[in-house]
Amino acid sequence: MDLTALKQAARGIRLPATPNLEAFSQEERDALQPFVESMEAVRRLVDGICNLPDATPAVPLPVVPPQTQVLGPEPESDARIIPERADIFRVKVTKDGGSAGDEDNNCSWTYTVTSLEGDELATGVTPEKDRYPKCAYAEPGAASPGLAYWHTDDTLKLYEALDEIQDTNVC
Repeated sequence: MDLTALKQAARGIRLPATPNLEAFSQEERDALQPFVESMEAVRRLVDGICNLPDATPAVPLPVVPPQTQVLGPEPESDARIIPERADIFRVKVTKDGGSAGDEDNNCSWTYTVTSLEGDELATGVTPEKDRYPKCAYAEPGAASPGLAYWHTDDTLKLYEALDEIQDTNVC
């Protein structure tokens, strides 16, 4: 994807308004604060992409994170390749446990995470992105899209299961 296409895609993103937390109790504000901070971080990222200069960057933007470490006997083998730390990359997720949540319980789904090629990277992983408390979530299908990254301690972190969508009827 070239820079122009990236900027056009970013301009098409419509983010929800930041909620006004004044109407909530302190406990609810504390629970919602990480969501608000995440939303603001995404908003800053999208704004930053939209405001990039039109000139082509000196270094092309990578589509796939650079490889920094190979685990296995030989690189030609079926070794697992670990992307550079803190680089978010696309994955597939399949629900492997937990529940959708309801008005009394938080969503607790966990996922098996695989590479786009189908190699299993981790199991029983909970998304890092905050979920609304005591809300039901629509069940994602098998091999749904997700975003993940490798933590500095070499553990896979699932940032978000993209098809895990809040059911607004049960909150």
